[in-house]
Amino acid sequence: MDAYPKSHFKNKDVIEKANMFGLTSIENEDLTLAGLIAKMKEWQEQEGGVPSYVYNMTKKDIKAAGGKIPSDIECIII
Repeated sequence: MDAYPKSHFKNKDVIEKANMFGLTSIENEDLTLAGLIAKMKEWQEQEGGVPSYVYNMTKKDIKAAGGKIPSDIECIII
């Protein structure tokens, strides 16, 4: 059984990898807007924040997809 909805993925070939290693292991270009937001939430839960380089890149990708990064996602400097 898949841990993530198929609607999170543009590239269905990465679903197995995501189920094994989490969304944080998946490249942004393989994720839909819902997948990008879920990736950020997963990173926030696991690490207590998102590293700045990932945060900035993903924020840009979320905006390009017509979304907005959730306000509870924190950018951290590593």
